[in-house]
Amino acid sequence: MKEYYLKNNRNYTIREIDLGDAKHFINYRTTLADETTYMRASRSELNLNLEVQNKSIENFINYENQYSIVAELNGVIIGNLQFRGGERQRTKHAGEFGISVLKNYWGNRIGYNLLAHLIEWAKDNKVVKKINLEVREDNKSAIALYKKLGFELEGTIRKNFFADGKYYDSYIMGIIFE
Repeated sequence: MKEYYLKNNRNYTIREIDLGDAKHFINYRTTLADETTYMRASRSELNLNLEVQNKSIENFINYENQYSIVAELNGVIIGNLQFRGGERQRTKHAGEFGISVLKNYWGNRIGYNLLAHLIEWAKDNKVVKKINLEVREDNKSAIALYKKLGFELEGTIRKNFFADGKYYDSYIMGIIFE
């Protein structure tokens, strides 16, 4: 667990997710789905229930190539990062992450701090050698963050995302740990 400060000097912590977070995480994801179209699923597409969420958290805890952390302020989840490595021997060294922060907390370096935690975890991890991501082409602040932390553009997937009546390309980015 590590403590950080928002611009208004209130402190929040970043820590690994645990089973006690399941209900709070469902509330977080529901709120998040209403705030941004950068997420892959809308609120109506979310199938969040306590049993499924507990199983997901157990996987993050039990597998050496999976990692989930939350940013928490006064007992409320305000940000999250989830990394999932491949399930098979040939792909377990690489995986993708998703990252999100509640809109009220954008601009407080929470995303940067979450991602910095992932990178440090990956450097110390004996299995993970590569982190991949997909980002929508118009998410300029996320793209700048990823580049700042060492991710490189590896390709483009055309018309990979549909939101608000429009198709968007996605960029594929990655970082390798030797």
